[in-house]
Amino acid sequence: MYNFGVIICGKFAISKMSKEVISIGSESRPPMLVMGEYQQWKRRMINFLDLIDENVMKSIREGLVKITVTVVEVPQTETTPRLPAYVVEKPYDMYNPEQRARAAVEKCALSLLTMALPNDMYAWVDSLTNARDMWI
Repeated sequence: MYNFGVIICGKFAISKMSKEVISIGSESRPPMLVMGEYQQWKRRMINFLDLIDENVMKSIREGLVKITVTVVEVPQTETTPRLPAYVVEKPYDMYNPEQRARAAVEKCALSLLTMALPNDMYAWVDSLTNARDMWI
């Protein structure tokens, strides 16, 4: 019998489990990638991510979507030169509810993928900032 010590973290429960349970995963913890078992892990991870939210795997496949806003052109006046229109990344506090939800799913995907990596493998991808890059 396993001794589960459960800690609630957001909507996920993190448990102290045996190595076998960790490599397979559970409903509350992603499967841990083990060297030499990538294909099995990939299938388990896709199933796990779909169980959490079908949009998580969709976000990984599509990649991070940069949300931008166009700053309109400012015409020339007697005291200022003409400023051309340009595009900038939209600040998070200006996101609409749909954009915030998409950003939250991307953050969740990145977090779950990093949780599924042992420390030695995490060192290879710790500089990546989106889930798609980490998955590929």
